[in-house]
Amino acid sequence: MGFTVGEQIEGVEFVRLLSASAHGTAYLVRDAITQRMEYLKVIPATVVEDSEAIERVLREARLHASLKHPNIAQFYAARRVGGELVMTREWVEGDSLAAKLVSGPLDLGRAVDYISQTLLALDYAHAQGVIHRNISADSIRITENGIVKLTGFELARGVTDPRLTRTGVTLGSPHYMAPEQVKGLANADHRSDLYAVGVVLFEALTGRRPFGGANEFEIMLAHVEQPVPPPSRWNSNIPAAMELVVLKALAKEPHKRFQTALEFRDELMRALRNEIDPLDAIETPPGSPRGEFAPIEPEAEAGHQRAHPSRTAAAPPSDIRSAAPRPVAGAGPQTVGSSAAPAWDVQPGDSISTVIVAVAGFGLGTALLLAGLWLLGR
Repeated sequence: MGFTVGEQIEGVEFVRLLSASAHGTAYLVRDAITQRMEYLKVIPATVVEDSEAIERVLREARLHASLKHPNIAQFYAARRVGGELVMTREWVEGDSLAAKLVSGPLDLGRAVDYISQTLLALDYAHAQGVIHRNISADSIRITENGIVKLTGFELARGVTDPRLTRTGVTLGSPHYMAPEQVKGLANADHRSDLYAVGVVLFEALTGRRPFGGANEFEIMLAHVEQPVPPPSRWNSNIPAAMELVVLKALAKEPHKRFQTALEFRDELMRALRNEIDPLDAIETPPGSPRGEFAPIEPEAEAGHQRAHPSRTAAAPPSDIRSAAPRPVAGAGPQTVGSSAAPAWDVQPGDSISTVIVAVAGFGLGTALLLAGLWLLGR
């Protein structure tokens, strides 16, 4: 059963239907006593009737309720209204980041501001032992005052939950899933969240996601097998240092990514202030090439606009604070594995940052020769 917009049941006034899908129906509601506007989601009957599924929903509700942070939408309650099991949380007056990207990429300062706030939210959640597992441009909502509110904790897990490390389970949005999530590997952890933030950062800077496909299977396979395209291919205004931050966030192997949300945020802020030397700013395991990408044809993905090269970078937001990395709850020791030999796949029209990253894995003599050939071809 559904609710009718305009009706009031057990102290809840249904103001507007927000969405309806197999995963549940969402409404904007008003609490009759406090007059507070809230986001209400009706849990589908198929979930309520499944003992394992309802246990998962209630467990996720308890996890979300334990999080108190200015950049996380506050959880209010899980209860029954009109015989239906519902969950309510803070209503965020504003757009999702996905909605803001419909018209194209953001300027550099604004993109970094939103991603920085998202990483602060994740740093807090990870420190509480909570892994989001469903980060996307849709789950990042932005108030009218520019404050990020992270939502979408429906798939969240505690680091001690045995279901988190169950092999063969893939959960999340295909466009934002880390390779280890796609594979359903048991080592998926908080670094999968950081990969998803890297996808959102790529999207915010270019107006498109790094990987596309005709269906969900092709998209997920691309995350595992395809090299990451350089974001400067779609937006030539992206500084070389910022491009390297994006590429590290999207490394295929978790141990090659940023290891904490604060480490990611710190490098993001350094890149915005242009304090990173593109030649050796981002540390990679010995013997491995810097970056894992290859040029691809700049065809805009369906539903996403191409970059606007005329956009200029905004000044760094004044309220963004730098912070030092700290250990994350549930993070185990990291193992550095071997890497494949570097491949030369650079075109004459590519940006200097693309060339720098491409030659970094070669010896000095070979690197100089390849760079010289590139200059002759321009």
